[in-house]
Amino acid sequence: MHFLQIWLTTDQPEAAPYYDQVSFDAASSPDFFVQVVSPHARQAGVQVRQQAWLHVGTLTPGVATTYAVKRPGNGVYAFVLEGNVRIGNQQLGAYDALGTWNITHLTVEALSPAKVLLIDVPM
Repeated sequence: MHFLQIWLTTDQPEAAPYYDQVSFDAASSPDFFVQVVSPHARQAGVQVRQQAWLHVGTLTPGVATTYAVKRPGNGVYAFVLEGNVRIGNQQLGAYDALGTWNITHLTVEALSPAKVLLIDVPM
């Protein structure tokens, strides 16, 4: 088992805490980033009280997948869960990460079968 604990600060500090749980299968949508967290209750994934979105992608070798940043002023932190990818001119392996900002989109190219977590957050 692998476990990631990710903390996001709230943009609504006086709001009551809540808990949610959602099942998803990122492998069922290869070469596409599946949304697993969003600030909007009516969007896919778990709702958070922050202008943040998290996506997971299961990527096929040789395929480049582009992700559009959700909100001006946000940046993206990419974390490689499995495999090898290239983001821009950076090659990353399992457990490597890359942060970027002042962008409108991010292209991730799989160099081997890969899983990638994208964390789109205010900068």
